[in-house]
Formats: sequence, C-alpha cells, structure tokens
Amino acid sequence: MLRGFASGKIFGEYRPGRGALIVFLHGWARTSEDFIAVTSQLVDGLEGSDRPVPAMLSLDLPGFGASPPPTQAIGSDWYAEMTAESVESVCREIGTSEVHLVGHSLGGRVIAHYAAAGRWPMSSVIFAGAPLLRLSAQSPVSAKLRFAKALAKYGLVSESRLDGLRDKSGSPDYRATSGVMRSVFVTLVNEDYRSYLAKIEVPTLFVSGSNDTAVPPKVAELASELVSNSRTVVLDGVDHFIPTHAPDRLARLVANHILGAEL
Repeated sequence: MLRGFASGKIFGEYRPGRGALIVFLHGWARTSEDFIAVTSQLVDGLEGSDRPVPAMLSLDLPGFGASPPPTQAIGSDWYAEMTAESVESVCREIGTSEVHLVGHSLGGRVIAHYAAAGRWPMSSVIFAGAPLLRLSAQSPVSAKLRFAKALAKYGLVSESRLDGLRDKSGSPDYRATSGVMRSVFVTLVNEDYRSYLAKIEVPTLFVSGSNDTAVPPKVAELASELVSNSRTVVLDGVDHFIPTHAPDRLARLVANHILGAEL
C-alpha cells in the first residue's frame, strides 16, 4: 500500500510484517517499483519457511515517483532525514528497532549518510551499485564553459546560455534533469562518502554487477575496505541495474545477509 510520511514530503510502498523492517531505496531517476520483484521473491520464499516475514518499505525518494521534489537544492543528508522519519514512523507502529537498509545507486548514497549519522535505527546495510567513491578525478570543465562562467559574473553571458553549455558538457543524468533536481544532482555527485563509510559498524554487504560500467566492481571493493564489518559480492553478467535485472539474486543476498535465511 502507498503511504505518506514526513508530512507528505516522501511516499513509499509499505508491506506489513513482523519482527523487523527492511527499507529499500532506489537509484537516480528510478522509483520504488524497481524493488517489486525483489520484495515479492522475499515474501514468497519466507512464507514457506518457519521465519516471520518482516515488514518492507520501498520509498520513492523526493523528486521521483509519488514523492514531490524538494523545494531547494539538498544533499544526501536531507534525503537521509526524510528516510529516517519514515523508518521511525513504521518502527513505532510495529514495535521494532531492527532495521535493515538496502540501497541501489542513489539509495546507497542516502544510506551512507543515514548510517554515519548514528542517530537512527539500523541493524545491517546492503549497498548495490552504489557510487560511493570516485576511481578517478572528475572530467575537467571545458574551456568554453569556464570562460562563459567568468563572463556571466559580469552579466556578459545569460543564464540560459550557460545552461546550454552545461547541457553539452554534462552527463546524461545531468542533461535529463532541470530546475531544483538539477541542483540536487550536482550536490550529490560532488559529495564524498569516505568519512561516512568509516563510521559504519553494522554488518555491511557491497553488491556489484560485473558488467556495471557506471559503478565498476572496483568501487565496491575499495569502499568495503573502509567498513570494518563488510564483504563484497560481484554478480556475474549483471549491469548497473541490479534490482530489476537480477532481482532473484538480490533477494537471495538480502535474505542471507539480513535474516540468515536461504531462498
């Protein structure tokens, strides 16, 4: 069922359960629908066992799906606050403090901040294709764009002209956004999560696809080195979109890592 949290700032698909809460956070320009197959397989597998089926919450991060965009440029800290309000609401409702977090791509960025804050319920973490570290320096800004920015300070280049130059030099995700969500994207991709990862103490699993060109397996391996209680799994033949292209394998990893169960 679709439910709203944080005074309507964030919505998510909630499935009641017992004993624990598993929270799923999707990637950039995706929605909670990415986890439909994962949650379905978890339910099917656990209902035939002697283990209780935990509650599950798949959130639409603000700006995607049913959740309205933020009113100003924000970073993963704000997304983490919205996630925490949702989590704590459900925890009070079902009487649990056992919370497991599963984040794909952007969702992993949010979980990194949530985990490092140390203020909210958290029992384990799974990062799937999460861009938590950069393998190399960012591409340099084109000389034309740098020159245009300098001229814009003196009112010699219009903002619309600057936007046009940014579109030509930006990534596909950057070009696909506009308004406040473009500012959010820029804020997020410039965040550094090294200090956040070093603060995570709960059992952590880094999942990567062997064919992921957006976030290569090396990112998960290096990020895992910063988390004391962690391990990595590389899914052979899988690209960046782990929740939708390998839902069965992700569901098995979630069940094993979180519940110690085999599906």
